[in-house]
Order: sequence, then structure tokens, then C-alpha cells
Amino acid sequence: MTILKKYKLMREYPGSPELGTLALELKATGGTTIGYIMAKNIKDPDFKKLKPEDIENYPEYWRKVN
Repeated sequence: MTILKKYKLMREYPGSPELGTLALELKATGGTTIGYIMAKNIKDPDFKKLKPEDIENYPEYWRKVN
């Protein structure tokens, strides 16, 4: 598995994680997106899953970070 994209929650929405949460996109070796996990910081992910739709349906709330 590889982490390719990282997003940070900039504004809360109904049912969203806590403000400042990171969403880390996981890809399998073949390049297929597995999903996203939530983390407070990159060194301590709590491994709660987010669906890709959680990011895609609320793009105004998430900002891509490096």
C-alpha cells in the first residue's frame, strides 16, 4: 500500500470528522484506490476509514496538502 494524496478538513459538515483531520488516500500496489483513512497527524493515523465519496462529495471542505 502507498499513500498518494493527503487532504486536510478545513470546515466541518454534517457527519464530518473533527476539524483538522487528515484523510490519507491508500492505493494498492496495482494502483487501485483502496480508500482513505483518517489521521490527526501523519505519524499517528487512527485508521478509521473514509469513503472516497466523503472527500469527493465535499471538495469545498477538504484541501489537498503535501
